[in-house]
This record gives sequence, C-alpha cells and structure tokens, in this order.
Amino acid sequence: MVFLVLYTLEAALKIVGKGFIMGDDAYLRDAWNILDFSIVLISGVTTATASGTPEEAASGEAGGGGFSPASLRVFRVLRPLKAISSVKGLKVLMVALFSAMPLLRDTLLILLFFFVIFAIAGC
Repeated sequence: MVFLVLYTLEAALKIVGKGFIMGDDAYLRDAWNILDFSIVLISGVTTATASGTPEEAASGEAGGGGFSPASLRVFRVLRPLKAISSVKGLKVLMVALFSAMPLLRDTLLILLFFFVIFAIAGC
C-alpha cells in the first residue's frame, strides 16, 4: 500500500508538472511514464476492487474463480526495468550479459545432458 501511494503521488506530480498528453514534454509522451501510469492504474483498480480478507486480496484468491484483476499486479515487476536505462553501469552490465547468452548455449546443453543422465540413473 505504501508503494502504491508513493507511486501514485509521483505520477500525479509528474502529470501536474508536465501535462498529461498535450505538449512535447507531456507525461504520456515517454514510454517509461506510460509503463508507470499503467502499473499505478492497474494497482489502484485491483486494490479498489479487492474483496474479502486482506490476505485473500494480496494473494489474488478473492472471488470464486475465473479472472481476477489482482493477477495484473504481475506487471509491477516491470517497474525496476526503468533503472536499467538510467544507470549507465547497469546498462553496460545487461548488454554484456545478453551478448554472452549465445556463448553459454553449448555449456547449458552439456549441463542439461548430465542432468538427464543423472535423472535416468536415479542419483
């Protein structure tokens, strides 16, 4: 709840300072702000529509099956991705990590082969 209030306050201050849609530097002209706004909106809607005990609302178990709006809270994990573009060292680290993935393919295949062998042997 604390983070929802803080992020909502941040979005409201940015909207007041930059404008919502109109203008060159408007709030919804930046892709990261669109992501932030959608996360704040989804979190606000799921919190407002939550029913039952707080434990059920936090786990998304409220309601009798079907679609639960609380499942949209998963998109909150995308918010830290914003730090990758703002911190130069972290961006270099992520580029290096993604460029190393193809080189790790053969190593992962050998590891998978050994896992399968030991799984068949029952060790």
